[in-house]
Amino acid sequence: RLISLMLTVAAVNIASGAVVPILPLFIQQLSPGAAAIGSTTGVILGLRALAGALSAAAIGRISDRLGFRRILVSCLLAAAVVSVPLVFVRTPLQLLLLCVLVGILLGGTVPTVNALIANRTNREKQGSVYGLNSSVGAVGTAVGPSLGAVVSAFWGFGAAFLTSATVLGL
Repeated sequence: RLISLMLTVAAVNIASGAVVPILPLFIQQLSPGAAAIGSTTGVILGLRALAGALSAAAIGRISDRLGFRRILVSCLLAAAVVSVPLVFVRTPLQLLLLCVLVGILLGGTVPTVNALIANRTNREKQGSVYGLNSSVGAVGTAVGPSLGAVVSAFWGFGAAFLTSATVLGL
């Protein structure tokens, strides 16, 4: 059970990072000639992260009532579904709105995974387990952008969003 939770953390980090390297190029494709590509990319990534941080507290409270596993699976599947339309956006605003929604959903995964780890680990081993979980998450953070860049190089920008959706769905 702990391995599946750690793989979930890696998957969330892979999915989140897979779109990062292609985002400026994708935005440039959406808005040819726009001067503020870097700023637009920063705003989108920043608001996605902020949405995730804010949703973590709210979804954590909901998880206490409805069950951690149910909320975790719901957030992952919903984020996978919402990631698919990212392939079809035509404006940076559409991209922003969907990225923020994905951020909200992925923000809900962090407290639920941590709660499940705490529930399934002996108190005297929690430090080791959380340390290992952080390491696995860091591997996911490293793999995500590389995977997104390679996939995009071969199959186009939309493939990075579909890769993210697939990883979350699995």
